[in-house]
Amino acid sequence: IEAGSIEAAISAMSRQLGLDPAESRDSVEDEFFSRSLMPTSDWPAVAATLEQGAKTDIDQARRFKRVAALSGSDRVGAYLDIFCTEKGEPRKLIVTQAIKDADLTQRLAAEQSRVCALLDRWRAVICRDRSAALLTIVHEILQRYEDEKQRRGLVDYDDLIDKTLELLRNVDAAWVHYKLDFGIDHLLIDEAQDTSSKQWQIVRGLVAEFTAGAGARATTRTVFAVGDEKQSIYSFQNAAPRDFAEMRRHFERAHQSGRPDFVFREFKHSFRSGANILAAVDAVFSDKAIAASVSSDADGFPPHIALPDTPAGLVEIWDPVEPEKNAEIDGWDAPFDQVSETSARVRLARRIARTVRRLVEAGEPVGIDGCAMRYGDVLVLVRQRGELFEAIIRALKNENVDVAGADRLMLTEHIAVMDLMVLADALLLPEDDLALATVLRSPLFGFADEDLFAVASNRGRLSLRGALNRKAGEKPLFANAVAILDRFAELAKCETPFAFYAQVLGAGGGRRRFLARLGPEANDALDEFLNLALEYERRETASLQGFLAWLRQARAEVKRDMEIARDEVRVMTVHGAKGLEAPLVILADTMTPPAGPKPPRLLQLSRNAIIWAGRNADD
Repeated sequence: IEAGSIEAAISAMSRQLGLDPAESRDSVEDEFFSRSLMPTSDWPAVAATLEQGAKTDIDQARRFKRVAALSGSDRVGAYLDIFCTEKGEPRKLIVTQAIKDADLTQRLAAEQSRVCALLDRWRAVICRDRSAALLTIVHEILQRYEDEKQRRGLVDYDDLIDKTLELLRNVDAAWVHYKLDFGIDHLLIDEAQDTSSKQWQIVRGLVAEFTAGAGARATTRTVFAVGDEKQSIYSFQNAAPRDFAEMRRHFERAHQSGRPDFVFREFKHSFRSGANILAAVDAVFSDKAIAASVSSDADGFPPHIALPDTPAGLVEIWDPVEPEKNAEIDGWDAPFDQVSETSARVRLARRIARTVRRLVEAGEPVGIDGCAMRYGDVLVLVRQRGELFEAIIRALKNENVDVAGADRLMLTEHIAVMDLMVLADALLLPEDDLALATVLRSPLFGFADEDLFAVASNRGRLSLRGALNRKAGEKPLFANAVAILDRFAELAKCETPFAFYAQVLGAGGGRRRFLARLGPEANDALDEFLNLALEYERRETASLQGFLAWLRQARAEVKRDMEIARDEVRVMTVHGAKGLEAPLVILADTMTPPAGPKPPRLLQLSRNAIIWAGRNADD
């Protein structure tokens, strides 16, 4: 902590928030009532007067009565409710004109001003206390992390940068510069827009002698940097895209004083897009405010030039999809099974899926050769995985469009993996009716709702497994399910997790059934599931129950290689699609405003104080 200690950092944070470090939440809350212009002894009389007024005044009377019955923070919140709205803003009217007591009206107005001024201090104290708790915990975590690295002799990504920079700055490490001076003749910096400020300082230290004049060796030494600050995507690693332009100016000055052979090349030709698409991009960034958000070029946003033989392109902008207007119907007139409103995201996903299917079925010509469009020519991009991402994949499947599925997925959240896990639950604990009902509805057994109801209904205290055994002679589906469960139960007793699931998916026909219902993208999840089962057996005692417990605690993520040429629509995030190309690219999520990190957010107050920005006392 740069302040010297946690206590000093909390004191500095208090002063920046306009607080005395000795102030506490209790002292501020006590001030709401100890210095009130409406003493608690007056509240019954105030409530009685307000009860004689309009409906709004009667509501205020109830609030005064409620405050009297509360204590602590609850009492403060109820008292604020008298003078402030739900958003914490002063009420425009505390009482209506029906209250003729002018003295009471003036006292309430004066009390409102005092309470609203005190409200800011109350919020500041709450924010300070939360930040202090967070700072204390984070400091202890980081300290233990540093101690563990020291104990084990390890360094992390930031250490590599910091220690290298420290070594190059240390005057006692002149021998390092001497060795590097003989070992580095050429330095290549790729993706320079994602280089951090500290990394640039390392670069300057490494090549400082390149432009110092004649060296010990008659060798031409060079620095080659290539990058585009508009393509910077590594802000989470402290990428400083604007430093790219500053470093260009630095090296240009250095070469002018030492060596005149500084060469700057700006590539304005695009090798990926046609003139129409590039013109659309230039039109968007013609606004200087928008251009400044991605480029520090003082001359303005550089134009994009298409190659002469680039095929014609088309930019099509759809009208925003509005939510369906749900007419308000009186409860007595509403139908019993009224259809729920369809969200705008779902409707957009359906339009995208139908458009893709129509273009492919119509054989829309794409590419330089004008070949008929295939599903593999379509790339759908979203800003982040979420509701729209899932809705697009679901809509494409509903339209019988071949889709590659999600580019990333949490393994234990994939439906096929969830079915395999609940199968083990049902075998390990035969009395778990819910687990058995779930697995019977899965592709492994293929029960319909009617089949499950036929087994589960009117069974008294009999378990679902017992009811299934009893009804085995009524329907081949039931008899087959009993036989499969018995066979799987025997396998679970004597086989390792990998061998058990390998037989379930292989000889048991499980993989074939999953692919028939979920499509070929389920293969990735099933393969990774088997890999994890094998990995578990290498580390732990091989037991099915232990594997399930281990898997549920893990957060295994599957990343699908979207560069593989398959005739499937690819749905990805913009970040994940960097470097990929497609004849048809659909930007599905262009209306959601950037929200930044998810709440609760952290605000930087100073170099040594970070606060938790809570919305109100109850967050």
